Amino acid sequence: MESPSVERPVGRAESLDLDARRGQITKRLLELEQETLSLKRAYNTMSPSCRLPIEILSRIFVDLRDLYMGRMPQEWFQVSYVCHYWREVATGCAALWTNVPFISSAFTDLALSRSKDAPLSLIYGQPGDRGTYQFHSTAKRILAHTTRLRIIDLMNVGLDWMECDAPFTSLEVLRFKLPPTMAPDVQGRDPLRFIQMGAPSLKELSLEEACGTPWSRLPLSESLTELRLAATPRDDQTNWVHIPSFEQLLASLAELVSLRKLKLSGYLAKPTQANHGDRPPASLHALQELHLKDSAHSVVSFLASIQLPNVTLVRLSLNGFEDVQLVQQALIVLKSSWKDCQRSHLVDLRSFKVKRDRQLALNRVLGSLPDRIEFNCGFAEGDGGPQRRLVLHVGSANQANDHSDTLLGAFTSELDFAHLDHLSIDNIEFFLTYDGWRALFIQLTHLKTITFAGCDELWGTFTTLLREGNHSSFLPSLSELSLKEMDIEEYSDGNTFSDLVSVLQKRSELGFCSPLKFSLLECYHFYRSFERLLQRSFANSSVSYHIVGDIS
Repeated sequence: MESPSVERPVGRAESLDLDARRGQITKRLLELEQETLSLKRAYNTMSPSCRLPIEILSRIFVDLRDLYMGRMPQEWFQVSYVCHYWREVATGCAALWTNVPFISSAFTDLALSRSKDAPLSLIYGQPGDRGTYQFHSTAKRILAHTTRLRIIDLMNVGLDWMECDAPFTSLEVLRFKLPPTMAPDVQGRDPLRFIQMGAPSLKELSLEEACGTPWSRLPLSESLTELRLAATPRDDQTNWVHIPSFEQLLASLAELVSLRKLKLSGYLAKPTQANHGDRPPASLHALQELHLKDSAHSVVSFLASIQLPNVTLVRLSLNGFEDVQLVQQALIVLKSSWKDCQRSHLVDLRSFKVKRDRQLALNRVLGSLPDRIEFNCGFAEGDGGPQRRLVLHVGSANQANDHSDTLLGAFTSELDFAHLDHLSIDNIEFFLTYDGWRALFIQLTHLKTITFAGCDELWGTFTTLLREGNHSSFLPSLSELSLKEMDIEEYSDGNTFSDLVSVLQKRSELGFCSPLKFSLLECYHFYRSFERLLQRSFANSSVSYHIVGDIS
């Protein structure tokens, strides 16, 4: 049987016609593809996302980049794949490519090209960054642009292998952080070797554990507005090259005429080096915030060497103190240095908060960690002057000693509580004596608000004080009382919750106080019976109550 399919021979002339026809079809297909692409672009330009002005869309892209840089730095540039308009905006936005992710050397070169002449940022050390094997080659490409770099923010990597033969003329922010295990010792490498030619425009310098750089080689310039230096103390601290003498430190600070924020942790000389003799205190006129974390002796010696006429926030952290008198001395020298050219002393303590670290308190009970207490004081000038704040963290190195009551005594002896408006006590329990609290409360004639948080024993002491004061001697101006995270069911210093309600009701009936707002915030074991007690007791009184949290 004959095959049903027989190939027909094609002549040469006909073959040429087919090739020509195929060429025509191919050409037409390309034209249709271009026409389809053009129609798709035209269609996309009518969507709301493509009608956004270039400036707004560029701002969105930059914000998106900043959002993803810390977690998935390779994701943010996917915006260039959405449509033609977005790609044109993304590739043309120089600011979008200034914060270069560490993906590959080729991508770094591409980003540097697209960033044009915009200021650059070198940021590394976020969880989404890849291993350090890519860091050296990528960082070297970026650091070559010494006139464009504006921000260098590095974590867990060093640049001691890098040398630059030109100053970083545009650099404004330099942050460098190493974990204590990576911090170089005295003979270690210099992590700031790359910036040895200087950074005349530097405004913020933050170094954590980067202790291999001698003080004399730090890039300190007159343009500096924020200086943060932190190091973990070690046994051989006296030999660390990063710790300046008091003379070096004060001389450097005096030259930083624009410095507004100063944070020093582990950078103060030991008291044996702090022999300032008859030298007058250095006045840091531009400084607005001072943060010190060191031994009590070192902090006190430093405060005695300076004056802070315009500082509005002082945060002190005294490590391992054993002599409570040092806390009192710190307050004395702070009052002396916290002077204004036109005023002799800081006046009018308006807010006072004492807080014990809850986790450390638990660990202290278990015998694993020392205690730490925070005092937060807010001041205001009587004639409408600047408001100022002192935050003092005090930690005891000896778990066997409990200085809480004597610490409070140090504050009450050096600070004037007569104009105090707000008092907050957080997690300070029964270890404070009754006489200590009584000595404090009797001064608070102008106090308006009190907050007790996590003090299951103290609110009972407070109830006793109100009762023994014949309802009027204590806190005549009190207008708001808050109990936060308290166990209402428990007895407190022989008192029950009903006793506290009864005392407040009696004060209201006798007219010894202004209208009082009584708040219960996230308290434990607050039953319906307690709510009914409040309703009965305050039904026709000047006391109102407010409950936040579950009622059992």
